[in-house]
Amino acid sequence: MVAMSEEMKRYFEELERRAEEIYQIAQKARSKGYDPEEYVEIPRAEDLATRVEELTGVKGIAGRIRELTAKHGDRGMVSILIAKEIAGRYEDKKEALDKAVRVGLAVLTEGILVAPLEGIADIKLKNNPDGTKYVSMYYAGPIRGAGGTAQALSVLIADAVRRELGIGRYQPTPEEIERYKEEIQLYDRRKHLQYRPSDKEIETVVKNSPICIDGEGTETFEVSGYRDLERIEGNRVRSGMCLVLAEGVIQKAKKIKGYVEKLNIDGWDWIAQLIPEEKSSSKETKSSKYIEDIVAGRPVFAYPSRPGGFRHRYGRCRAGGLATISVSPATMHVLNRFIAIGTQLKTEKPGKAGGMTSCDSIEGPIVLLKNGALVQINTLEEAMQVYDPDNGIDEIEEIVDVGEILVPYGEFNENNYPLLPASYTVEWWVQEAQKAGFDGEITDARTAFEVSEKYGIPLHPDYNLFWHDLTPGRINELSEYVLEHAAWHDEKLLISRSESIKRTLVELGALHTETEDGYLLDRYAYPLIRGLGLDVRDDKLVRVRSSSADEPVKLVSELSGITIMPRAPSRIGTRMGRPEKAAERKMKKQTINLLFPVGSEVGNRRLLTDALDKKPISVEVGERRCPRCRTITHMLHCPKCGTRTEYTGKVMEVKVSVRELIEGAEERLGVHVDWDIKGVKKMMSTEHLPEPVEKGILRGKHEVYVFKDGTIRFDMSDITLTHFRPAEVGLSLEKAKELGYTHDYLGAPLVSEEQVLELKVQDILLPMRAREYLYRVAGYVDDLLEKYYGIPRFYNLDSPDDLIGHLVIGLAPHTSAGVLGRVVGFTEANVGFAHPFFHAAKRRNCDGDEDSVMLLLNALIDFSRKFLPSTRGGLMDAPLVLTTRIDPSEIDKEALNVDVGSQYPLEFYYATLRKAKPKEVEEYIDFVKKRVGTPKQYEGFAFTHDTRDINRGVLRSAYKVLGSMNDKIQSQLELAIKIRAVDEHDMATRIISHHFIPDIMGNLKKYGTQKFRCSKCNAKFRRMPLGGVCPKCGGKILLTVYPNSVKKYLDRAMQMATNFNVPDYVRQRVEILRDSIATIMADEPEEEEKDKITLDDFFS
Repeated sequence: MVAMSEEMKRYFEELERRAEEIYQIAQKARSKGYDPEEYVEIPRAEDLATRVEELTGVKGIAGRIRELTAKHGDRGMVSILIAKEIAGRYEDKKEALDKAVRVGLAVLTEGILVAPLEGIADIKLKNNPDGTKYVSMYYAGPIRGAGGTAQALSVLIADAVRRELGIGRYQPTPEEIERYKEEIQLYDRRKHLQYRPSDKEIETVVKNSPICIDGEGTETFEVSGYRDLERIEGNRVRSGMCLVLAEGVIQKAKKIKGYVEKLNIDGWDWIAQLIPEEKSSSKETKSSKYIEDIVAGRPVFAYPSRPGGFRHRYGRCRAGGLATISVSPATMHVLNRFIAIGTQLKTEKPGKAGGMTSCDSIEGPIVLLKNGALVQINTLEEAMQVYDPDNGIDEIEEIVDVGEILVPYGEFNENNYPLLPASYTVEWWVQEAQKAGFDGEITDARTAFEVSEKYGIPLHPDYNLFWHDLTPGRINELSEYVLEHAAWHDEKLLISRSESIKRTLVELGALHTETEDGYLLDRYAYPLIRGLGLDVRDDKLVRVRSSSADEPVKLVSELSGITIMPRAPSRIGTRMGRPEKAAERKMKKQTINLLFPVGSEVGNRRLLTDALDKKPISVEVGERRCPRCRTITHMLHCPKCGTRTEYTGKVMEVKVSVRELIEGAEERLGVHVDWDIKGVKKMMSTEHLPEPVEKGILRGKHEVYVFKDGTIRFDMSDITLTHFRPAEVGLSLEKAKELGYTHDYLGAPLVSEEQVLELKVQDILLPMRAREYLYRVAGYVDDLLEKYYGIPRFYNLDSPDDLIGHLVIGLAPHTSAGVLGRVVGFTEANVGFAHPFFHAAKRRNCDGDEDSVMLLLNALIDFSRKFLPSTRGGLMDAPLVLTTRIDPSEIDKEALNVDVGSQYPLEFYYATLRKAKPKEVEEYIDFVKKRVGTPKQYEGFAFTHDTRDINRGVLRSAYKVLGSMNDKIQSQLELAIKIRAVDEHDMATRIISHHFIPDIMGNLKKYGTQKFRCSKCNAKFRRMPLGGVCPKCGGKILLTVYPNSVKKYLDRAMQMATNFNVPDYVRQRVEILRDSIATIMADEPEEEEKDKITLDDFFS
């Protein structure tokens, strides 16, 4: 029994009651017999054990999985033990292997992924040279989604089952070993592996693995040596094998070793050779990996660990955790509005990336204005006063410091990254002050120094400067200059003009304005002079202390007479990754209304309505037979006797009158079609079974679009949220209480829309665009129920806001298990806010991932496995099973590292100064893992930093707002020039080298090897037909790659190479490409220019 409070129990029971109600309605509709199956095809599963049973089809194992989980806890152990038990059920060894390994892998992947079904293409028994049998595991592409650990352990599971069944070990030949080496190197060059193993590592695995790690030849490229080997099928590169061997067994060798020792499995001693030696220190290093694959139009915001880059601050905003990190809304705006809520940031450390949210309780950027003033901008309103391109305002000369970035401890724990020395922030100082006995307020700089002197605590962060960014020499130079060339008056400091001193003040972060007489400091006047060893006596500056310290922070501490802590000892480099997303799901960017094949006779738009006045069209559909009268037909029900037909395994071509189809459907629905209905070119499913035309008509009416499995979806970026205010999500007090939100997160009764509530684990917030779209989907479902199935409407929504309280399914693209969710509000941001458990239950984090939601009733009625593509991977991104209740012990373990305390204690901050490993400070942190198994695993979470409104920030990235790529690149370059922490010359070089040149070269190759197509029937030709027209229909022949697509970045690359002083080698490469293009494309007409008539043409 999962531990939870009575309130959480009521919450889950209500979700399940509502789900049961919707399942009954869907079953009633399905029982009419109009769909591929007469039952709902999405079974419910309350836990991992049930999901595994439903996914694999091995019945009766759920109970045993629960027993083993209760006894051992560890999922890896459970997967191996259950696999061994299942193997004993079957007499046929191949079947035993197949079932056991797939179930074991399903347990490892929480019954959510299709990797157990499609990631393992086959398991075969083959012969060794000595005549013994061995196991050959055929891995395929979908195994990637399982992750390295599950990939590696699947090999160990297969070995455990092999031993149970008495099957021999794999004995590789020297030629096979060399084939593996070549194949993996080739795959890495063409497709890229996360980890590229050495030849020695590959040889160690292949020689010693008791299981043959094999695979399907999935890639189009082939090996050049060691071809046509007897026991390796074909010469194509096997992607699944490469992934499992490199990113699984070799990269996760340490985890394999752990399970080998736990289960006392012999024959795996060799795995220790693959484990790298532990680094003895926790030394933090700069990493430029995040800017290696920089692309045009997506700016770099800070180079690795550079002064002026993001200042790391420990903390978790209520919209933070699970790879969600936060910056000030002012920072979002000032950085040319490229960072929006939900935008992915590629980061130098501690992880590779994060999804962005705004937090207005952390510091914003420091900017140098064109009037010479150095100011800090902490609010969106202040940011818009200095930068508002919509109104022609840009007062910023330089972005000296981009502001703070709020990164929770949990991100370091998840990535096992040494703790960065913490910035000396208010939350740290308050604890120091309380410990020393001070509980008052700091109102000005003099008070701050007096408190520090009296209580022996460091200077308050509000009056700290970036002393550590200066050398002792520059500090001493500034001290001498201020003593000789500055005046003190009315608690302000006026420093005479000097370009070098101005630059020092700027880098120090000493905010000031410029006057005719010099630089006027207010807030930082007293902190500056004290840090320089000066003080005021009778309104005169005098030297009171001196020091010869050779470290800047130590120097200013001695000069000031108090302890001064580093304001920003840790900076994090970042660049923009993917922009945020909130959009309707489409199939290959096509807005499809109906899964019905229209072939090529209705034109490229695939509109059924275009064929209304045409003769019957030929379509490919599955051949079906009536089991009663044996009539052959393509219809779901026999046209003679009405009996439900059965698929024969064949595909047939039939003539279909679209007019008769549409008119018949119109009559049954009682509507008149005057809107477009778009079908598909052909069915990709095994049975080639189309949907009823009525569904396409109703989808067209409501302007909603179908996906490959019959569902209607909305995609959005994943962002974490643990707490919300009703006012910011459009939730009334009455509705909040109705949904179970009766108290705020501190336990006070709910009386105001401004109170902060703790988000329940399966409640979600939808973006406004999803609100409008799902409102239309609800209208479609109601029409479908009433007009097609003849049962009462269900949603009956009067407005989009009425979606609040309704149930949805959340589904990640690489998975096959949906998660039940409930809509509790909406956000102006283009993201889906949800609890970290909800995202983790889909095996996602929030580092830029995006998932889909669909209305529960729509999915239950319209989804069918019969529509899924028959190709490898066709089962991915389909709700084959529905998780109705989230169990924290069964979700992705990353969520267990989310910290949920209200503050970090002093012991934690002290540990960061020595760059401790995250595991060393776990005792000081309240995080989810400590709560699992107790009622507090679901609730009672807190956060360290609040924000007034989760919607307050940039809502749409400039990357999506700016029209052309040229505009995006121009803004990117302008921003790079502004930001102190960015090297614009290096950035331009990287863009040209890593984006423009490969793009131009790739498109030039495509241009030279392109196919041609008919504009009328879309037929493809490797060579231009001799007649110059399509031999099939006489249509015009068009290019498939046009010169403009090759040259699109050429002018910009030349311009950047000139303006940004890139290395000669890079510039010369661009010039060579320019000359090559000019030679190849001389006199080549552009697509849009072909029909133009020039003045010369007219007169001639």
